[in-house]
Amino acid sequence: MHTDLQSKLLHVLQEKQFYRIGGEREVKVNCRILTATNRNLEDMVEQGRFRRDLFYRINVVTVAIPPLRERKEDIPLLIDYFLSRYAEMYNRDSVRISPRLMEQFLEYPWPGNVRELENNIKRFIILGNEAQILAEFERKRRNGALPEILDLEEDPPFPVERPSRQPVAARRKGNGENDIPVHEKATLKEVAKIAQRNAEREMIERVLTQTRWNRRKAAQILDISYKALLYKIKECGLNQE
Repeated sequence: MHTDLQSKLLHVLQEKQFYRIGGEREVKVNCRILTATNRNLEDMVEQGRFRRDLFYRINVVTVAIPPLRERKEDIPLLIDYFLSRYAEMYNRDSVRISPRLMEQFLEYPWPGNVRELENNIKRFIILGNEAQILAEFERKRRNGALPEILDLEEDPPFPVERPSRQPVAARRKGNGENDIPVHEKATLKEVAKIAQRNAEREMIERVLTQTRWNRRKAAQILDISYKALLYKIKECGLNQE
């Protein structure tokens, strides 16, 4: 927060009144303030980047919430909450995740904290395909972000799409740019990139179909900007039928 805004906020907290933008009359307020930050405000005060008087004004009761990786016992509770919330939001039947996926969630360090967990559950509800979520964790494990997980043959609690025995070229439509080059010399990195692009295209297409091509709503569900979604639609060659 810029120092000018800090001064204005301090004035509101002290005087309990403010001017609206363009307004000529003071507006009186009587409210409680809840603040949150991922910065060390005490260090910022010492560095002169945060007003000392504002810090002591808002520092009445401090609650330190550890990152999700340090409170793994909360993960199953959060998963149940997000499953219920988004199943109702997107009109899905009651769903649950397999022990295999739960183990992945418990092992993952969650650098994006609760928001990242929430987005994974939202993606799971939208796609309705646990295999794709597991594939993402497998990719992260190959990149060193996850430890090895045993018992990979356990089936999920609901049917998932099984790989076809047909060649890749026979299963996909288009000009072949997204096909995995099984008959060519290709590195695992190239194959992973193509698989990721295919999964991204399928997810965008499903969300667009679900929202009846409401691009703004789709962008909100996918957690990307509207402009980025338009670019992805063009890049993937998607057209509204």
